[in-house]
Amino acid sequence: MKKTQGTAPKKAVTETAAPTGKIDRRSFTKKTAAAKPDAPPKADGVKKTPPAALPPATAATPATATKPLPPAAPPPKSPARTAAPKKNTSAAVTTLVAITDVGWGNKIFVRGEGAGLSWEYGIPLDNRSVNEWVWVTDAKTPLITFKFVLNDIFWEQGENRQALLGEIYTASPLF
Repeated sequence: MKKTQGTAPKKAVTETAAPTGKIDRRSFTKKTAAAKPDAPPKADGVKKTPPAALPPATAATPATATKPLPPAAPPPKSPARTAAPKKNTSAAVTTLVAITDVGWGNKIFVRGEGAGLSWEYGIPLDNRSVNEWVWVTDAKTPLITFKFVLNDIFWEQGENRQALLGEIYTASPLF
């Protein structure tokens, strides 16, 4: 028999871990006792997929997106059919502020006409600090005529006061 000239086929170099951790130099392979092609899933229940089996990621489809996008919103209605925007009615708040120290245990009330006030009985003001008493109304009354009353018994001195719609009226009543 005659030998043919040429090169010998090259061996593929693969490494697997040997039980002793040594490399078998004759076959250029590292042998492992635990390496099996059909290995059961790991204890955590996760089976890893080799990178070659994953689908390629593209710029248009991120790898983390798993839910489809919702359908596009319908086009807006024509301007002729839309309702006129509602006016902000909360801007018309009238505030009455009394700056006076009435002593511990006393309260300031307000009596008058307009915005639910009455000359017959008073509405208590909120005590915001030591000498600040506040009453706020969102009634649409254009003019409020009023007086401050201490403990709903003692009327303040002087003429009746008037506040316009949306005004912050601050006074220092004397009793």
